[in-house]
Amino acid sequence: MHVLLKNGKGVLAQVAAAVAAAEADITHIAMGAEPAADSAELVLQLSVRDRLHLADVLRALRRCAAVMRAARVKP
Repeated sequence: MHVLLKNGKGVLAQVAAAVAAAEADITHIAMGAEPAADSAELVLQLSVRDRLHLADVLRALRRCAAVMRAARVKP
């Protein structure tokens, strides 16, 4: 899943807490190598039960104040 967020202190912790609150696991995180800016893009690989669980995780992420956009990456 792609997540675009406002760059700042504790933002990664907010994302991890939202995923954990939705009872999912982060199995891999990739971040761009661009220098620090106002926003950052993450690519998260998650372990979820099914599509409904994934939808719950997306909703939890979108409720985070630092998250500007969260979307599923289709293979």
